[in-house]
Amino acid sequence: RVLWIVGDSYAAGWGIKTVQDRFSNRLAERLGPSWVVFTIAKPGWDTRRQFEAASKFPHRPDAIVNTYCLNDADRAASENGLVQPQVRPGPTAPWLSAVVEHSHLANLAWWRWQSLNQHRTSNDYWEYIRKCYQTPPVWDAHCADLSRLFELYQTQTSAIVAVVIPNLLDAESSRPMSSKVTAYLESLGAAAVDLTASVSQRDPRELVVNRFDPHANEVVHALIADLVFERLGERIDALT
Repeated sequence: RVLWIVGDSYAAGWGIKTVQDRFSNRLAERLGPSWVVFTIAKPGWDTRRQFEAASKFPHRPDAIVNTYCLNDADRAASENGLVQPQVRPGPTAPWLSAVVEHSHLANLAWWRWQSLNQHRTSNDYWEYIRKCYQTPPVWDAHCADLSRLFELYQTQTSAIVAVVIPNLLDAESSRPMSSKVTAYLESLGAAAVDLTASVSQRDPRELVVNRFDPHANEVVHALIADLVFERLGERIDALT
Protein backbone atom coordinates (compact mmCIF):
# COMPACT_ATOMS: atom_id res chain seq x y z
CA ARG A 1 0.00 0.00 0.00
CA VAL A 2 1.04 3.56 -0.72
CA LEU A 3 0.73 6.64 1.52
CA TRP A 4 1.26 10.17 0.24
CA ILE A 5 2.44 12.91 2.62
CA VAL A 6 1.82 16.22 0.81
CA GLY A 7 2.88 19.64 2.07
CA ASP A 8 5.60 22.25 2.30
CA SER A 9 8.64 22.78 4.56
CA TYR A 10 6.90 21.28 7.61
CA ALA A 11 6.18 18.02 5.79
CA ALA A 12 9.65 18.08 4.22
CA GLY A 13 11.12 18.19 7.74
CA TRP A 14 12.85 21.57 7.67
CA GLY A 15 15.10 21.87 10.73
CA ILE A 16 14.93 18.18 11.70
CA LYS A 17 18.46 16.90 12.30
CA THR A 18 17.75 13.22 11.59
CA VAL A 19 15.32 12.23 8.85
CA GLN A 20 14.07 9.28 10.92
CA ASP A 21 12.56 11.82 13.35
CA ARG A 22 10.39 13.40 10.63
CA PHE A 23 6.72 12.53 11.06
CA SER A 24 6.47 10.82 7.66
CA ASN A 25 9.36 8.51 8.59
CA ARG A 26 7.80 7.83 11.98
CA LEU A 27 4.54 6.94 10.24
CA ALA A 28 6.35 4.63 7.84
CA GLU A 29 7.89 2.81 10.80
CA ARG A 30 4.55 2.43 12.56
CA LEU A 31 2.67 1.33 9.43
CA GLY A 32 5.19 -1.41 8.77
CA PRO A 33 6.69 -3.03 5.68
CA SER A 34 3.36 -3.46 3.88
CA TRP A 35 3.28 0.32 3.30
CA VAL A 36 5.48 2.65 1.23
CA VAL A 37 5.38 6.32 2.34
CA PHE A 38 6.19 9.04 -0.18
CA THR A 39 6.86 12.59 1.02
CA ILE A 40 5.70 14.98 -1.71
CA ALA A 41 6.82 18.28 -0.22
CA LYS A 42 9.24 21.16 -0.64
CA PRO A 43 9.85 24.36 1.34
CA GLY A 44 7.75 27.22 -0.03
CA TRP A 45 5.08 25.12 -1.71
CA ASP A 46 1.60 26.63 -1.45
CA THR A 47 -1.68 24.85 -2.19
CA ARG A 48 -1.34 25.22 -5.94
CA ARG A 49 2.20 23.86 -6.03
CA GLN A 50 1.04 20.91 -3.95
CA PHE A 51 -1.72 20.29 -6.49
CA GLU A 52 0.76 20.38 -9.37
CA ALA A 53 3.11 17.92 -7.65
CA ALA A 54 0.37 15.53 -6.54
CA SER A 55 -1.32 15.50 -9.96
CA LYS A 56 1.96 14.41 -11.60
CA PHE A 57 3.04 11.85 -9.01
CA PRO A 58 3.17 8.42 -10.68
CA HIS A 59 2.26 6.13 -7.76
CA ARG A 60 -1.45 5.95 -6.91
CA PRO A 61 -2.08 6.27 -3.14
CA ASP A 62 -4.20 4.14 -0.86
CA ALA A 63 -4.19 6.99 1.69
CA ILE A 64 -3.15 10.64 1.77
CA VAL A 65 -1.99 12.98 4.53
CA ASN A 66 -2.07 16.68 3.65
CA THR A 67 -0.06 19.03 5.85
CA TYR A 68 -1.64 22.48 5.98
CA CYS A 69 0.24 25.57 7.20
CA LEU A 70 -1.34 28.97 7.67
CA ASN A 71 0.80 30.56 4.96
CA ASP A 72 -0.65 28.25 2.30
CA ALA A 73 -2.93 31.10 1.20
CA ASP A 74 0.02 33.24 0.02
CA ARG A 75 -0.73 32.86 -3.69
CA ALA A 76 -4.39 33.75 -3.27
CA ALA A 77 -3.37 36.72 -1.13
CA SER A 78 -0.89 38.14 -3.63
CA GLU A 79 -3.41 37.82 -6.45
CA ASN A 80 -6.03 39.68 -4.44
CA GLY A 81 -4.08 42.71 -3.26
CA LEU A 82 -2.40 41.60 -0.03
CA VAL A 83 1.35 42.18 0.11
CA GLN A 84 3.44 39.93 2.31
CA PRO A 85 5.81 41.91 4.55
CA GLN A 86 9.50 41.20 4.23
CA VAL A 87 10.26 39.31 7.40
CA ARG A 88 14.02 38.91 6.98
CA PRO A 89 15.40 41.81 4.92
CA GLY A 90 18.94 41.44 3.69
CA PRO A 91 21.37 44.36 3.44
CA THR A 92 20.51 46.86 0.72
CA ALA A 93 24.00 48.29 0.13
CA PRO A 94 25.73 46.19 -2.57
CA TRP A 95 29.08 46.16 -0.78
CA LEU A 96 27.52 45.06 2.51
CA SER A 97 25.42 42.42 0.77
CA ALA A 98 28.56 40.99 -0.82
CA VAL A 99 30.31 40.83 2.55
CA VAL A 100 27.34 39.19 4.29
CA GLU A 101 26.96 36.63 1.51
CA HIS A 102 30.64 35.64 1.43
CA SER A 103 31.75 35.84 5.06
CA HIS A 104 30.49 33.40 7.67
CA LEU A 105 31.32 35.84 10.48
CA ALA A 106 29.62 38.79 8.77
CA ASN A 107 26.62 36.64 7.94
CA LEU A 108 26.27 35.53 11.56
CA ALA A 109 26.65 39.10 12.85
CA TRP A 110 24.10 40.49 10.37
CA TRP A 111 21.34 37.98 11.14
CA ARG A 112 21.92 38.14 14.89
CA TRP A 113 21.49 41.91 14.65
CA GLN A 114 18.36 41.43 12.55
CA SER A 115 16.97 39.12 15.23
CA LEU A 116 16.73 42.13 17.56
CA ASN A 117 13.79 43.26 15.37
CA GLN A 118 12.33 39.78 15.19
CA HIS A 119 9.36 40.52 17.44
CA ARG A 120 8.23 43.48 15.33
CA THR A 121 8.66 41.70 12.01
CA SER A 122 6.92 38.60 13.36
CA ASN A 123 3.93 40.69 14.44
CA ASP A 124 3.77 42.29 10.98
CA TYR A 125 3.88 38.88 9.33
CA TRP A 126 1.11 37.38 11.47
CA GLU A 127 -1.06 40.43 10.95
CA TYR A 128 -0.72 39.77 7.22
CA ILE A 129 -1.62 36.09 7.74
CA ARG A 130 -4.73 37.08 9.70
CA LYS A 131 -5.81 39.34 6.85
CA CYS A 132 -5.56 36.39 4.47
CA TYR A 133 -8.39 34.69 6.38
CA GLN A 134 -10.41 37.84 7.06
CA THR A 135 -10.43 39.23 3.52
CA PRO A 136 -13.33 37.59 1.60
CA PRO A 137 -11.76 37.62 -1.92
CA VAL A 138 -8.56 36.04 -0.57
CA TRP A 139 -10.39 33.39 1.46
CA ASP A 140 -12.74 32.57 -1.43
CA ALA A 141 -9.83 32.18 -3.85
CA HIS A 142 -7.95 30.02 -1.38
CA CYS A 143 -11.02 27.83 -0.82
CA ALA A 144 -11.21 27.28 -4.56
CA ASP A 145 -7.57 26.12 -4.54
CA LEU A 146 -8.21 23.79 -1.60
CA SER A 147 -11.33 22.36 -3.23
CA ARG A 148 -9.37 21.60 -6.38
CA LEU A 149 -6.62 19.88 -4.40
CA PHE A 150 -8.97 17.73 -2.33
CA GLU A 151 -11.08 16.83 -5.36
CA LEU A 152 -7.87 15.44 -6.83
CA TYR A 153 -7.25 13.47 -3.65
CA GLN A 154 -10.76 12.04 -3.75
CA THR A 155 -10.19 10.66 -7.25
CA GLN A 156 -7.43 8.57 -5.67
CA THR A 157 -8.80 7.50 -2.27
CA SER A 158 -11.30 8.32 0.47
CA ALA A 159 -8.67 7.79 3.20
CA ILE A 160 -7.62 11.43 3.53
CA VAL A 161 -6.25 13.08 6.68
CA ALA A 162 -5.45 16.81 6.86
CA VAL A 163 -3.05 18.12 9.53
CA VAL A 164 -3.52 21.81 10.36
CA ILE A 165 -0.45 23.42 11.95
CA PRO A 166 -1.02 26.65 13.92
CA ASN A 167 1.48 29.35 14.79
CA LEU A 168 3.70 27.30 17.09
CA LEU A 169 5.01 30.44 18.79
CA ASP A 170 1.48 31.48 19.82
CA ALA A 171 -1.05 28.79 18.99
CA GLU A 172 -3.97 30.50 20.73
CA SER A 173 -3.63 33.63 18.61
CA SER A 174 -3.97 31.57 15.46
CA ARG A 175 -6.86 29.41 16.71
CA PRO A 176 -9.53 31.36 14.74
CA MET A 177 -7.59 30.71 11.52
CA SER A 178 -6.76 27.06 12.19
CA SER A 179 -10.37 26.39 13.25
CA LYS A 180 -11.68 28.00 10.07
CA VAL A 181 -9.40 25.89 7.90
CA THR A 182 -10.15 22.72 9.86
CA ALA A 183 -13.89 23.17 9.39
CA TYR A 184 -13.47 23.78 5.67
CA LEU A 185 -11.22 20.75 5.14
CA GLU A 186 -13.71 18.57 7.00
CA SER A 187 -16.42 19.87 4.68
CA LEU A 188 -14.28 18.59 1.81
CA GLY A 189 -14.35 15.09 3.28
CA ALA A 190 -11.01 14.98 5.10
CA ALA A 191 -10.43 13.77 8.64
CA ALA A 192 -8.83 16.93 10.01
CA VAL A 193 -6.27 17.06 12.83
CA ASP A 194 -5.87 20.58 14.27
CA LEU A 195 -2.73 20.69 16.41
CA THR A 196 -3.84 23.82 18.27
CA ALA A 197 -5.36 22.04 21.26
CA SER A 198 -2.32 19.78 21.63
CA VAL A 199 0.28 22.56 21.65
CA SER A 200 -1.49 25.67 22.99
CA GLN A 201 -0.58 25.05 26.63
CA ARG A 202 3.04 24.17 25.96
CA ASP A 203 6.10 26.40 26.07
CA PRO A 204 6.79 27.42 22.45
CA ARG A 205 10.50 26.79 23.04
CA GLU A 206 9.62 23.10 23.36
CA LEU A 207 7.95 23.08 19.93
CA VAL A 208 10.19 24.90 17.45
CA VAL A 209 13.61 24.22 15.94
CA ASN A 210 15.23 27.18 17.71
CA ARG A 211 14.61 30.85 18.49
CA PHE A 212 15.55 31.82 14.94
CA ASP A 213 13.48 29.11 13.23
CA PRO A 214 9.79 28.60 14.10
CA HIS A 215 9.43 25.33 12.18
CA ALA A 216 8.23 22.25 14.05
CA ASN A 217 10.91 20.35 15.94
CA GLU A 218 11.18 16.63 16.67
CA VAL A 219 8.66 16.87 19.54
CA VAL A 220 5.96 18.20 17.22
CA HIS A 221 6.81 15.71 14.48
CA ALA A 222 6.36 12.88 17.00
CA LEU A 223 3.02 14.37 18.05
CA ILE A 224 1.86 14.65 14.43
CA ALA A 225 2.83 11.04 13.79
CA ASP A 226 0.81 9.83 16.79
CA LEU A 227 -2.31 11.84 15.93
CA VAL A 228 -2.21 11.02 12.23
CA PHE A 229 -1.62 7.32 12.85
CA GLU A 230 -4.80 7.21 14.92
CA ARG A 231 -6.96 9.10 12.40
CA LEU A 232 -5.42 7.32 9.45
CA GLY A 233 -6.22 3.97 11.02
CA GLU A 234 -9.88 4.94 11.22
CA ARG A 235 -9.96 5.85 7.53
CA ILE A 236 -8.06 2.74 6.43
CA ASP A 237 -10.35 0.49 8.48
CA ALA A 238 -13.33 2.08 6.71
CA LEU A 239 -11.80 1.11 3.35
CA THR A 240 -11.37 -2.54 4.40
